[in-house]
Amino acid sequence: MSKLRVSMTLPGAISLGAYEGGALAALLVAARALGEDLVVVDSIAAASAGSITALLAARSLLRNVDPVTLLTKAWVELDSFNAMKTHSLDSPLSGDSLSKIAAATVGPDGVPDGPAGGRQQQSIRLSFALANLAGMTYDIPTIQAGTTVQATTNLDWFDAELGPADDAARYLEIAPFALASGANAIGFPPKNLDRSADRQKYLDAGLQGFPADGRFWYTDGGTVNNEPLGRTIDLVGDIPDDPEAKRLYLLIHPDPSAPADATSGPWSGDSPQPSWTRTGTHAIGMGPSQSIYEDLRKLQKTNSRLEWSRSITEAVETGVAGAVRKLGLSVEQARTLRGALTDAARTSLDTVRAAQEATTAAAGRPTRPRDDPGPNLENVLTSLVEAATGLEGRNPITVEVVSPLLQATAGQRPADLLAGLFLFHFGGFLDIKFRQSDFALGYRNMRYWLEHDLARHLPAGTDLGPARAAVKARYDELGWDDIDWGGAGFGALSGREQLQLAELAFHVGHVVANDIHKG
Repeated sequence: MSKLRVSMTLPGAISLGAYEGGALAALLVAARALGEDLVVVDSIAAASAGSITALLAARSLLRNVDPVTLLTKAWVELDSFNAMKTHSLDSPLSGDSLSKIAAATVGPDGVPDGPAGGRQQQSIRLSFALANLAGMTYDIPTIQAGTTVQATTNLDWFDAELGPADDAARYLEIAPFALASGANAIGFPPKNLDRSADRQKYLDAGLQGFPADGRFWYTDGGTVNNEPLGRTIDLVGDIPDDPEAKRLYLLIHPDPSAPADATSGPWSGDSPQPSWTRTGTHAIGMGPSQSIYEDLRKLQKTNSRLEWSRSITEAVETGVAGAVRKLGLSVEQARTLRGALTDAARTSLDTVRAAQEATTAAAGRPTRPRDDPGPNLENVLTSLVEAATGLEGRNPITVEVVSPLLQATAGQRPADLLAGLFLFHFGGFLDIKFRQSDFALGYRNMRYWLEHDLARHLPAGTDLGPARAAVKARYDELGWDDIDWGGAGFGALSGREQLQLAELAFHVGHVVANDIHKG
């Protein structure tokens, strides 16, 4: 194993993008210190605020932009309620403010590029979750019935690949899709995007009624898939395999759900009936936790099935060898038996693969190349079992999670450590001290992971000293170690901030009244 290939998942977080920014800043400082020959990031799937962070992370790696400067500018300095407020009756917060942040961070007049010599040469694949407000109806082919079934989804994706030669114009071309993914419907207006360039992909996939002008209205992708770990895995499937590298899936998880205390929590036992408001706000947060639970559960099943499927091949091989001994077969007879089994298994493998290729072609997706297992019985059986179970070409998946729980003490919940969690995750926008607190927390959590967990994914004997020193030095330069507003709520707001919040609430009322008036 010569290097570590990292695939990242960046979920939606709204103002907790500050936490993601801090965690990414520490990781990217370490990656730069270690060098591309040892650690490379080649794919990122993201939703909501994570999509904006993903684009910034790609620019930092591919254009050698200082990650701490870039991510603090985006997630600490520029994204305040003050900067995002608007008098427009279209929405509570300004959509133009997001475009200004993009211009100031990935545009030609934003944070400058670094020397060409420090740029990652490996391109990075990005995928942003989008909530398509029109809904998309697809024809789903069914081979057995020889017909199609129609199904509708609101989950859409924007995919892009960036390399070291891509300039600011390319980043600004992608930025609207990242901003649309992060345009949370509670605060921001929907975004209208031109998907004409992807028209054929939609049609090949069986989409019904692609608009003539190729445009759709979109809102926050986290609404429909807030933690796209499964999408991260799909991205890797399109990256050429590197047998000399190890693959690591890294999930930065700002707000993991913590188990409730069964004896005293409000949701179990003989607790009194929860209030309507508390139930509603709690229900809003259940979707993201459920999606990551399902993805992790699926990964665990995939890893287990890979192990079990390979045990089938071993069992058949052991059984054949035992039968040869018990029957006293000659070398030629044993070869004939193995050959017959191999031919039967290969015929079945060809049938399975042909059916899979027909399904793929009907869905308009390219067929992936398959390895020829050769004449070896064990290899043919392994390919057959994995093809029949949908595991062919897959390897066991290693997932690491960086979250506030990494350094939490007994009894601490994410809500006790994060400052921007309140007000439906918008709280961090109210004061820069909240964003500084969450950025520093994310940085510390990633630093802890780098110091305690990274080494086991790298070649034995790798010297992490320089990387650890670089990460520590940049944290010390921030000077935010004493800024801790974990558990902040409305009581932590100053009089001026409470007035700003009241003004925002008043404006929200105007927006709602205007919508009612317009019908």
